[in-house]
Amino acid sequence: MTSATLTEVLNVSGSGVLTFAGITTSTGTTVNPAKFRVVIDGVTALDESTIVLPETSFGAIAGTFQNTQYTFSQEALAFNSSIVVSIAGDSTNGVHFYHRKYLT
Repeated sequence: MTSATLTEVLNVSGSGVLTFAGITTSTGTTVNPAKFRVVIDGVTALDESTIVLPETSFGAIAGTFQNTQYTFSQEALAFNSSIVVSIAGDSTNGVHFYHRKYLT
């Protein structure tokens, strides 16, 4: 996704745990800035718009990973009623979203 406008990539209703989530750059490119927003149970927990992700690096939203340039939470993120994750690239260079979750 190269758009500089935030786009929802995960929207879950109900309770659960986001055990792994992050964004990576496209191979060989630097994304400046990458953006991501996390809304848990209707409350914005993260709204980051100034992350610089060097080529082939990783921005962690939940969990711990190698080559991480940015970490929001090293722990899993629990939610009671909903979780929404939105991401954006920098109009030229793209980002990819990866995640793992389970519902309770």
